Amino acid sequence: MDGQQSKRVINLLNKHLDETSHSSNKVSVTASNSSQQLIAANPDRKGVWISNLSDKKIYISFGSGAATEADDSLIIAEASAYIATTEEIRVISESGVAGKVVARELL
Repeated sequence: MDGQQSKRVINLLNKHLDETSHSSNKVSVTASNSSQQLIAANPDRKGVWISNLSDKKIYISFGSGAATEADDSLIIAEASAYIATTEEIRVISESGVAGKVVARELL
């Protein structure tokens, strides 16, 4: 799949998610080499669309435990992921770098 095809798939996913969700909240953080909260737990959430807008890897964890590079979920540079969870999500970036991460909570 080339870059244009990937963008079309993401646009289709965004359209579908927007149609199934009545509202959303957008959060943006600058991820660093220190674990931080990306989005708080929310029992009413349907899912979260997370976009790594940086050119570095980010790692996410679920729940109140710190995110680490060693054993948490990876979102590669310049990529997005949809995650169906109501848990808190924490984020950390690749060693020693900072990068912008955007989360759209679908309610």
